[in-house]
Amino acid sequence: MQILNEPDHTPQTLTQMMVLADPMSWHLRQASKLVRTAGRFTSHILVEGCGRTVSAKSILAILSLIGDAEGIFNIRATGADAREALQAISSECLCEEPVIL
Repeated sequence: MQILNEPDHTPQTLTQMMVLADPMSWHLRQASKLVRTAGRFTSHILVEGCGRTVSAKSILAILSLIGDAEGIFNIRATGADAREALQAISSECLCEEPVIL
């Protein structure tokens, strides 16, 4: 028997491109703001750049990634609150030209 109209419980995965005009101007304050914002959500949030992927909930990982990057990152969120997480990161973390893919 098939149940119709059952809610889909598959985790939602969304990706947002984050462009920093001057990645070298990012320092501990901005990185910690990103980590705190990501930490408010249950979604698994990753930041990708320079061929590496790190957790958005790890301050050391974010600092090491941004230090090596050219200013373009993808942020990938998987979970029930993925859209809200990416919107919060976009609006609160000094991101420029956010694009949710």
